[in-house]
Amino acid sequence: MAGTEQVAAVLESLKGMGIGAAFIKKDGTLVQATIKVDDVAASVLSSLSNVSATLLKRAKDDQKELELVFDSDLLVVLPVKSYYLCGILKNRDQKKTLREHAAKLSVAV
Repeated sequence: MAGTEQVAAVLESLKGMGIGAAFIKKDGTLVQATIKVDDVAASVLSSLSNVSATLLKRAKDDQKELELVFDSDLLVVLPVKSYYLCGILKNRDQKKTLREHAAKLSVAV
């Protein structure tokens, strides 16, 4: 994969800002992560994102992100070409940071 060093740098930058992240291929294969993500979790995140993207396509719309809300955290999944950038956020303000880093990744891969 082109840009492996850039992916690692972006994920480490997010980690330094308190955002745990994972970079996953759309087929569910884990590329890199700063959080614990096993193969099953990567596959489930990819499947959720792929299904929601398909539903939106049928409605003639595009998926910008997938957001799952938990008691204290948000899980946000952003499409980046043929990958997904997943981030565990403490608040909605961190979504802007995650989006900015997704834009950096889209240039690297």
